[in-house]
Amino acid sequence: MDDILDVTGSETLGKCTYLTEFGLDGAADLAAQSHAPARAALALAARDTGAELEPIIDFIASRSF
Repeated sequence: MDDILDVTGSETLGKCTYLTEFGLDGAADLAAQSHAPARAALALAARDTGAELEPIIDFIASRSF
């Protein structure tokens, strides 16, 4: 999502990103495809730590600022 916000946000950094490599739609697709596996990995980590970590990935995937 950071790469998408680099282009759609108020400041473009001009670096090599997922967006420059895959375009806006491709980067958005990759972000969407990564959400479930990342959430599952955090759920697994939560078993060891007792911390509820899944909301972190939900926030990252849905943020708009």
